[in-house]
Amino acid sequence: MKKQYDVCLIYLSYVFEIIGLLAFKYFDNYISTHWITIGTDGNPIYGEVGLLYNLSVVIHYLFYFIIFVYFFMMIKKVVSKECIDLKRNTFLLFGLLVIDLVMYHFSIMTMFHYSSAITFMCVGLIINMVLYLKYRTYIINN
Repeated sequence: MKKQYDVCLIYLSYVFEIIGLLAFKYFDNYISTHWITIGTDGNPIYGEVGLLYNLSVVIHYLFYFIIFVYFFMMIKKVVSKECIDLKRNTFLLFGLLVIDLVMYHFSIMTMFHYSSAITFMCVGLIINMVLYLKYRTYIINN
């Protein structure tokens, strides 16, 4: 049985989404309730909690790497004529929407503005739609 790396990539995005959101929410809560000192160069000094901010920024950029890998993984599967279960991938991508809706308290504009997981979901859905419309004979859609 072949590994479904596209599904593993979507599950990895779930983990990144939850870790990144929790780190940023904790950081945001900390800076709203504590004093932040300013260094001699004018930049804020966050101390140890600044690691949470850096973690959330790294995860934000990792989503763009995941988009890149997902795109080329789908192209590779189409070229090698492997089976792609688009229905499962689409439902898993909508799971990111559910996570973001809960974490952003159903504020859709805030979610689309700040969440890189929604960008991954939209690009993934566009890739799935294009693959479905163009390569119907190679794609299993049950």
